[in-house]
Amino acid sequence: MGFPGNGRPSASTLAAGPAVAALFALVFSIYLQTLHRAVPGGDSGELLTAACELGVAHPPGYPLFTLLARLTMTILPMGSPAFRVNALNAMLGAATAPLLFDATSRLSGSFAGGLLAAGLFAFSRLAWQWSVTTEVFSFNNFFVGLLMALTIRFSTVSTARERTKLSLQGAFCCGLSLCNQHTVILYVMYIVPWVLLRLHREKVSPIFPKCQELSVRAIWWLGLSFGAGLLPYLYLPISSSLNQARWSWGDQTTLRGFSTHLLREEYGTFNLAKSEVGSGLLRVWSYQMMQIKTELTAIGAALALVAIPLQGLKRYKLQFPTQHKEHLLCLCVVNILCIPVPQNYKHLLFLSFPEICACILLMCHNRIQEIMKIKDQYRMLVFINGGCDPPG
Repeated sequence: MGFPGNGRPSASTLAAGPAVAALFALVFSIYLQTLHRAVPGGDSGELLTAACELGVAHPPGYPLFTLLARLTMTILPMGSPAFRVNALNAMLGAATAPLLFDATSRLSGSFAGGLLAAGLFAFSRLAWQWSVTTEVFSFNNFFVGLLMALTIRFSTVSTARERTKLSLQGAFCCGLSLCNQHTVILYVMYIVPWVLLRLHREKVSPIFPKCQELSVRAIWWLGLSFGAGLLPYLYLPISSSLNQARWSWGDQTTLRGFSTHLLREEYGTFNLAKSEVGSGLLRVWSYQMMQIKTELTAIGAALALVAIPLQGLKRYKLQFPTQHKEHLLCLCVVNILCIPVPQNYKHLLFLSFPEICACILLMCHNRIQEIMKIKDQYRMLVFINGGCDPPG
């Protein structure tokens, strides 16, 4: 079960450790050259103030980013506090590229394809723009890349021990990602039931065919791991009760105040995209398509739109196993259709850009692989029937 080649990377990919480090170093160094040196616009000033004074930012509070930014201000020895946090975002944005490389190379079995996808993402306009300033979007990109990489690894491992380890890591990362930007729920809401279903279908051992890996004990540990990831939210009532910040948003010392802030009731809990003219699914989808064209160019957008249905139908045409690839492609489609569009429409596309790049590269790689397979079969057929050497 798994992706082409049993989901395992090629020999070149297995030796990709130095390449991953070089990829991160290259992207990070370029981001640093274009980094904002002071306080940018938007929510940056508020997020920096919350980190400096250990206050609470606007809903849902972004406790993980606040604590990480504060830690960066403390330990980084150079520049202003704004520069240090901007550098933190550059590091998170650069770290997303190796995650995308890992995910794409494992899906396609192509080392070059992984590098191309990582490069396309890292230097796309929006991903680059939000990686050189203080915002929560690069952190969200990092979590999306991390969840993609863990999901692909989970779908390709062969032992119950490895699946258990990866599922616990994934549960923790799902909880932790929700401590940053809530739009990641569009990934979590798909990944979690799929992982549970996969564990339910897997057997502990061939000797015990009726014992699934998804036991009550396993669910308990997965729940604990997910809950542990949510622990940074305890920062909100602690900060509010200490009341030491000169600027802080709301009062989270009461259960009502905490839930109001956590659920973003001031903005509308389920209204992640607010607009004066509405934010229906059709409007979101049409604007998403326009952004894809802007980021990928018309040729890249056309390839991406063709790659999605082709890869979805691939499992019915190829002989090598691709049982789990359609799950990740479905995740891509869900993301394209459902990612909410913010009011200013500026930080939309890069939430789905990694999957689109992966689809493009998978389509190209698998088309070439299929052509080579047909060619080899033809050569062998000529050799058997004609009694001559296979043509060169």
